[in-house]
Amino acid sequence: MIHLVALKSHLYPIKWLVEKSGAHRSNRQWMRKTSQLLVEAEGQIAIFLEKNPKSLLLAILVSLLSWAGMILEYYLAAQFLALQMNGQQVAFAFVLSRLAFLAPLPGGLGVLEASQVFAMQSVGMPAAAGLALSLWMRARDVSIGLAGLMLGGWFLTRPSHSIQEDFK
Repeated sequence: MIHLVALKSHLYPIKWLVEKSGAHRSNRQWMRKTSQLLVEAEGQIAIFLEKNPKSLLLAILVSLLSWAGMILEYYLAAQFLALQMNGQQVAFAFVLSRLAFLAPLPGGLGVLEASQVFAMQSVGMPAAAGLALSLWMRARDVSIGLAGLMLGGWFLTRPSHSIQEDFK
């Protein structure tokens, strides 16, 4: 948000950092290209902000609502598993679960489970609570994937209709 306010005020923090660091004059080609890409991206964001401020605000609002929904889902899963957690504990554990997906492993495999065990132990709960939450999330994700596969298979195996006709 601070960066967006700066851009709205015609201040370009990334461009300033690149110029101060000298990355745009580096001997390393990857550093020059990366700094150029960052400056261009910041410029494009500034143009978008000038031309479509309502669209950007709507995107931010949708993003905040989706995060609120995911945190609520996490809280409800914890309640379903009879874990007594306050708002700060839920937020802490949820953020760790999201950070797990930044690991360079497909689906945060193993990292999600470790993050939830760590989060539960950090708030004074047993490690099994973190593992239970992780398994709950994995089961939810797999069931959504299976539902999609079944729906796709159902559409593809229907001989009398094409997919386009189903959506008319």
